[in-house]
Amino acid sequence: MESQFWKKDVEDEIQKIENKELLEKLFQKLDLKYREIFVLRFEEEKSYDEISEILKIPKSTVGVWLNRARKQLQKEYLKIKEKYE
Repeated sequence: MESQFWKKDVEDEIQKIENKELLEKLFQKLDLKYREIFVLRFEEEKSYDEISEILKIPKSTVGVWLNRARKQLQKEYLKIKEKYE
């Protein structure tokens, strides 16, 4: 019984690693400006106002670029997913 729990933990960790590697691959495919804005928003947890000030762009542009970045990530993800199906 104990080994089943351990096996599940190991499988979960492997899945996390694989997901992280996939995210890193996808992230590298983003345009530089989108990578930068993604890091500021999701890793550094900056607000739209803070990002706007840091990058010297309008606040509305922050939202537009984040949306475009998400779409680009989704598009790249679907490309990769198709390769493995």
